[in-house]
Amino acid sequence: MTMRPGLAVAKFDAVVDHWFEPLRGHPVADRVFEVASHMGDWSLVWVIITTAQALRSDHDLRRAPRIAGVILGESILVNRGIKQLFRRGEGDPNMRFIVVPIAAVVAASRVHTRMHHPSDVAAGVLIGLLIGKTVTAFWPMPHQRKVKRRHA
Repeated sequence: MTMRPGLAVAKFDAVVDHWFEPLRGHPVADRVFEVASHMGDWSLVWVIITTAQALRSDHDLRRAPRIAGVILGESILVNRGIKQLFRRGEGDPNMRFIVVPIAAVVAASRVHTRMHHPSDVAAGVLIGLLIGKTVTAFWPMPHQRKVKRRHA
């Protein structure tokens, strides 16, 4: 007997939502997740990180418009495209140690504040990974491009 996809998604949502229940109503957790969730709106947190990176060096400043353009494109695609279909009640490799935890907090905040179902967040993570891999495959940053060497 197989489970219908809609039922599986609803079960996933219920289980993950239950995990967050003990934190709900805790003033510190509520505030942290509320702020993180607002920072995730329209990718604001990623724009702030990109801007901060751009201040580090001329190299980072030259990369900033490209990153900002990808963030804008992703945000429009997700917020004005994909989310409208499902209405329900990579950058600097050294930055992954900052970006991944922030993304995890923003993702958790969406479940904690009940702004999104857990399955919406999981789908968002997959969409973000897919967009990131696609963009870097077709438009790699200079440090990601393979250097062809001539053999003498």
